[in-house]
Amino acid sequence: MDWNGHVSYWNKSAEDLIKISRENCLGKSIWPLFSVDTRKKFARFFRLIQKRKTNHIHKQEYFSDFEKWFDINIYVSEVGFSVFFTDVTKRKLAEEEIIQSNERFIIISNATTDII
Repeated sequence: MDWNGHVSYWNKSAEDLIKISRENCLGKSIWPLFSVDTRKKFARFFRLIQKRKTNHIHKQEYFSDFEKWFDINIYVSEVGFSVFFTDVTKRKLAEEEIIQSNERFIIISNATTDII
């Protein structure tokens, strides 16, 4: 992607995950295809890159546009940036189930005098 958000490469996995076809984004700015919320998240990512003066950041975020959690890696180059994303929704849901299960166990163990 160049600095104006014009897409130069969009693979089949991106089409499947994001539900935006190659034809709808190659050579065009991707930002109009996303909600304000998603655009704000990416603006925050880019400000973070500038603030840290780094050429890479990694973030894990929930994107309501897609109802999915993504692992996001952004790499900066002289001509723009590359964004790599992986759907981690199943893992995040499993982690949340473990947290809730542990919380229930703590409540039960605090409420009983039985040996657990």
